[in-house]
Amino acid sequence: MVQHFKVTIFGDRRPVYDGKRSLYTANPLPVATTGVDLDVTLPGEGGKDRPFKVSIKFVSRVSWHLLHEVLTGRTLPEP
Repeated sequence: MVQHFKVTIFGDRRPVYDGKRSLYTANPLPVATTGVDLDVTLPGEGGKDRPFKVSIKFVSRVSWHLLHEVLTGRTLPEP
């Protein structure tokens, strides 16, 4: 998906997917505040393609300082 939409959405950004619902990037994506819906087709078993609709929208900004504090053991993560 990232390669397919590299020119129009992702550019040089390397997004990270958490395996559930969230996609993270170091810099904001050039999508409208309302987000963007993408049609993605992945190859399935037996040569049968699997279509998906992926919605990308800005939800919040991550505090890199707080993340750094947690990863270096200076702050305990909150449950």
